[in-house]
Amino acid sequence: MTFTHRRAEQLRAEAAHAQQTAVCPTCQVAPGTPCHDNGIQRPDNSPVHARRYEEATETAA
Repeated sequence: MTFTHRRAEQLRAEAAHAQQTAVCPTCQVAPGTPCHDNGIQRPDNSPVHARRYEEATETAA
């Protein structure tokens, strides 16, 4: 497995963790609900808003 594939898997895992554990302050969705932009689900290359990653990190601490 190449570095690129490993990194992509890591990013997907981080996004899944953030989505399952944190509220998104940007789009106001509950844990477990995918982020969206104006009602349209975010693309696979950026599935979670940056602020949701921060919320997930704060929740874990």
